[in-house]
Amino acid sequence: MKNSGRYFLIIISVIIIGGIVWYLRSIIGYVIASWVLAMLGHPLMLLFKKIKIGKFKIGNNLAAGLTLVSFLVIVSFVIALFVPMILTQARTLLEVDFKSVSQSLEEPINQINQKLIDKGF
Repeated sequence: MKNSGRYFLIIISVIIIGGIVWYLRSIIGYVIASWVLAMLGHPLMLLFKKIKIGKFKIGNNLAAGLTLVSFLVIVSFVIALFVPMILTQARTLLEVDFKSVSQSLEEPINQINQKLIDKGF
């Protein structure tokens, strides 16, 4: 009897937590994304904080700003690298004549179908 009450409380707790997670699912996505960015940016921020220029040492605010700028530069380079390739592939796909491709594949597909029919499939 004692265990059944405990299991009941566990089940109710899981249902309540699941409901809260479901209700706040869009916010949870942003929190997870910011956590990942913070984990990626922390070593870079520590690196920026070690830099000294004369007697001036980079503080937290400037290191955080430089980290964000670094992220923007990296994302810009990745976009500049991949977008032209994707556009080239899209143009290539637009030039394909799918009717001629389907007509050229019609005979081999019919042969495969005939072989399957002969085998009893």
